[in-house]
Amino acid sequence: MPNKEEMTNTYGEKRLRRKTMLPAIRINGLDKLITGDELLQMACDRLSIIQMELGGRFVYLECEDVRKLREFYERNHFFEFDRRDLDADETDLKGKYLVQLMRYLEGT
Repeated sequence: MPNKEEMTNTYGEKRLRRKTMLPAIRINGLDKLITGDELLQMACDRLSIIQMELGGRFVYLECEDVRKLREFYERNHFFEFDRRDLDADETDLKGKYLVQLMRYLEGT
């Protein structure tokens, strides 16, 4: 069962935050776990298809300034374009900012 804790967001609204353990992902019943690189590529492939229908060519994300996270995203063709100061309700993160990254999606 997920753990729940109360938090207050930037607008003073009280909400429950859930902490959930997720299982490893298996695809098509294969007997092998997929890597983070493979999972991210699958997500970007799906987004590329959706964006062909709706328009747009970029994927945007934010992450903590952790070397291994940045190396992971850079290895998967994301580039840093800015940094954003943490909001008041982002208390469970280390540091004072998030790195903003972007990736151009090639047509499929």
